[in-house]
Amino acid sequence: MKLPHVHPLKTIAQLINCHYVGPDDFPVEGFNEIHVVRPGDIVFVDHPKYYDKA
Repeated sequence: MKLPHVHPLKTIAQLINCHYVGPDDFPVEGFNEIHVVRPGDIVFVDHPKYYDKA
């Protein structure tokens, strides 16, 4: 899913109350499943068999 605006990964981590280590301005353009992820996306997995690929 493409987001309407690019968001820094740090901001997304803060929204979901996660600890984030990395550049403050790492850009995220969208998110997707492992099978359809594209450059600029963050990926989510819902089955243990995909954890290593993520």
